[in-house]
Amino acid sequence: MLNSKATDTVTIRKMILSRGPEAMERMLSKLKTSKDLFLSLSLTEWIPMDKEDEIIQAAADIIFPSDPKAIRRLGTEISKTNFSGIYKVFLRVSSVAFIAKRVSAVWHTFFDKGDAHCEGLTDSHVTFVVTEMPDLTPIHREYVHGYIYGIFELTRSKITEIIHDGSNPQAWKWEVKWVGNK
Repeated sequence: MLNSKATDTVTIRKMILSRGPEAMERMLSKLKTSKDLFLSLSLTEWIPMDKEDEIIQAAADIIFPSDPKAIRRLGTEISKTNFSGIYKVFLRVSSVAFIAKRVSAVWHTFFDKGDAHCEGLTDSHVTFVVTEMPDLTPIHREYVHGYIYGIFELTRSKITEIIHDGSNPQAWKWEVKWVGNK
């Protein structure tokens, strides 16, 4: 079973709490199998991906209720929140190439399986590739799409396009094109 670091779940919990008790009640009512984890996990613990999928879907429905790309938007907001503070300052002065070289290390911080790397890096294009993780769920693939977008926003790059290629479960790909920060 795939697991991910509970950092995002904790951030989602804070986002829901900040929206008041009604939002938390709606969130808890949507969670069928992950309610206890949602309420109790700390930043350093691991959560099974199927449980986190339920949390991501429920939170996206509450925070972005009429948005057809709610999961993607949630991924964007979570990445910008998780990479705030000193990370935000660091990302603003870093090049995309510098960040791309650290994709594998970041991936292993958040997931207990799989590997990530970049291919075809130019001044305005890169492809993020995740291998050895054929059961990365559709919810997480959409969420990763948004997460990538958020990180690029923090680098002050303007994404012109992200295309997810889900045709090969042995190598999930996100092709990113941008203008701005090289």
